Amino acid sequence: MKTEQIPAKSRFDIIDTALQQQQELRVLRYLLLLFVITVVYEFGHPLMFPEEEGEMTISTSNSRRTSLPRGRIERFVQAFSNLIGANPQLRESLERERINLSLISAQIAAGPLPPETQKDFADLLVRFWNYSHLQVWDNPEIFREIDVEIKALLGILSLKPSDTIEPPDLSFRPKILTEMETPRRDIFNFSNRGQK
Repeated sequence: MKTEQIPAKSRFDIIDTALQQQQELRVLRYLLLLFVITVVYEFGHPLMFPEEEGEMTISTSNSRRTSLPRGRIERFVQAFSNLIGANPQLRESLERERINLSLISAQIAAGPLPPETQKDFADLLVRFWNYSHLQVWDNPEIFREIDVEIKALLGILSLKPSDTIEPPDLSFRPKILTEMETPRRDIFNFSNRGQK
């Protein structure tokens, strides 16, 4: 039986091998740490990224359990009509809400609101609350009547309106350059100046 001779290693070769293994382990630890941070960043973790308290969340389960009183909704519709009647400058910006409110009013007349419509109505209340509490109004007192109704309806739905409303983000687009028109006169023709 033939035995192979194992080459003898010097002390420096052994030290180099041990140092290389240490460096590889260190790099592996950093890569694992980077992987964990990436996973936590992508998928979130409740301890590191808690949900914002200022946002209102509307759960369908609350809306299903709570039925909105018809009289309270009618008072809100009346307050909305009074607001637009007294302040015609708001009519254009509230057109979408007026259309949604008229659809909900038609469903109220037909019978009790289904859960999906209650959720849409709660979304409308939140949007209007945010609209009326923007910092741009010179006289926020014009919204007092409707704010009382919104607070009452959100209280029935077990929702709390937020106190701080951020102004909406402005969206900017790059300006599209159009093709320039050809000049109508020759600016380098000086000989005909003054001659008619």
